[in-house]
Amino acid sequence: MSDYSATNYNSNNKFQNYGFSNPVPRGATITVGNYNSELCTVSQTDTVSLHNNSIQPENKKQGISTGAKFAIGAGIVTALAVCVDFLFCKGKHIKSIFGKPSNKGGLSSSSKPILNSTNTNHSATSTPTLQQTKPTSKGSSNHTVPVNSVNAGSNVSNDEMRAYIAKKYNTGIDYKSTPCRNYAEAIDQNYLGIRTCPKDYYNMNKSYDANRLFDISSKGRKGICVDDNNGMGWFYRQATKNLQTGQAQPKAIERISLNVYPDENLIKALDDFIIRTNENVYYKVPQAFDDWITRHDPITMYFAEKPSQSTKEDLIKIVTPYIRTPKGEVMIGTKLANSIYQIPNPSEQDVLNLIKRAEKLGDNKLVECLKTPDNPKVGARLYSYSKSQGKPVAKTSAGLFRAAEMLIEDLERFQPCNIV
Repeated sequence: MSDYSATNYNSNNKFQNYGFSNPVPRGATITVGNYNSELCTVSQTDTVSLHNNSIQPENKKQGISTGAKFAIGAGIVTALAVCVDFLFCKGKHIKSIFGKPSNKGGLSSSSKPILNSTNTNHSATSTPTLQQTKPTSKGSSNHTVPVNSVNAGSNVSNDEMRAYIAKKYNTGIDYKSTPCRNYAEAIDQNYLGIRTCPKDYYNMNKSYDANRLFDISSKGRKGICVDDNNGMGWFYRQATKNLQTGQAQPKAIERISLNVYPDENLIKALDDFIIRTNENVYYKVPQAFDDWITRHDPITMYFAEKPSQSTKEDLIKIVTPYIRTPKGEVMIGTKLANSIYQIPNPSEQDVLNLIKRAEKLGDNKLVECLKTPDNPKVGARLYSYSKSQGKPVAKTSAGLFRAAEMLIEDLERFQPCNIV
């Protein structure tokens, strides 16, 4: 039952979003030559010129009209433009004109749906996959694009991708000497945008006794036991009826995140809820009081099976008096009610599939970053060291999974040749 706390995060760590396209204005001459990989500026111009030399026809039957000459010239220019586009941009722009965008190495249009922003209200009965969920996070753009829309690894060098991320996220890290840290910093910034907020973001309309809240959160009661997660930032509260001596705790497959005020009465109400429900569920609360007010989701409920509709309705009734209203949609997943969201807990296969997407990009340092376990200074924390298995296993939180996925989507979209 491990997850990650934002206790030591700096919520003011923001990054600037830079644009990298360099469109050619309408009416300008398209030129081809060496380009700067970061800004796609064009140099060493080769210009194709057509001269209409005056030809005196010997007779009308053998002559070529001005209109015909213009059509021939236009055809030559079009043919040259097509050749240039296929030579330098793999025909991306020509294909897009006919509705067939280049997607080398990606998925077919029928294999993945277009991602939907959580700014759209979701039905409480439809749970999206992790890959379908798009957050609205501070410091990150909220794009609506097909997954794997671009396979950057096919035509972009490692240095170009690393430089792009270093600038977009303003990491301040030498991407050539420490590329793993460059990628890890970008993922951490995405995570901060998803999960955290400034202390004054929510209006705390009453005072709270932090010491009393800690005392209640950290101690068990009749029917409830508590795991302190080895001091990793969370108290996990579980019904004793769900404990099976000598057997492994069932893995959580669904989670419901709660955007709520810190309140001891809420903890008691949630204890009663997990005691009386017939479903195997436990929940976590912050150990540090600051995490109550600097996280959008200070409480997360974990379910070993998909919660029933009646269970969700019961939970909504309990939580409603304690909900905080954010300034816009800030949580990821399917909205069940105001400030209450459900999302699948990432499985080992989800993580492995995400790493496969990263491998297609061609930078082994990105893959190394994703696979490095338990080290936020270097890795993405998609892996954790398992004492029972004696090796790192693919295991992470929904927030960190989404943060890493956002970075990979950025790289999949990036192309240095962006003449439009």
